[in-house]
Amino acid sequence: MSTQNIGQILKKSWQESGLSQKEFADKMDMSVRNLQYLFEKEDIHISQLALASAVLQKDFISIYLKLPKKDGNKNYDYSKIYSPSTNLLHEAAQKYSPIPKTTNEINVQISIKGDFTIMSKYFPDLMSKIKREAESYGLTIA
Repeated sequence: MSTQNIGQILKKSWQESGLSQKEFADKMDMSVRNLQYLFEKEDIHISQLALASAVLQKDFISIYLKLPKKDGNKNYDYSKIYSPSTNLLHEAAQKYSPIPKTTNEINVQISIKGDFTIMSKYFPDLMSKIKREAESYGLTIA
């Protein structure tokens, strides 16, 4: 019987989570196609394991460390040295909270020329219209 790799374990946990593939891909900050590739991998970057741990509420770092690894002709079995009480990665995974997705920001500078009295009178209305238009597209003006 062959041992499951971390990608297969991650896929099974996702399937049990109730999230759609698109929802899980979005939470993992990747495309659906890249998520499918992730499910095929034997080795997954620790940042992706940490994020998956947070999203699915399961310690994939510890699971990964318990799996036997192959490197050429060598077998690495981290389960022989793994101990939650002494494993720093296990402690880090318990404390991990993903950084929320940041939104992009564009700064715009405009120059308005004209009579100061007219600008003073209509500028607040102009800014309100710009703000409403931005909000109609789901954007915000800080």
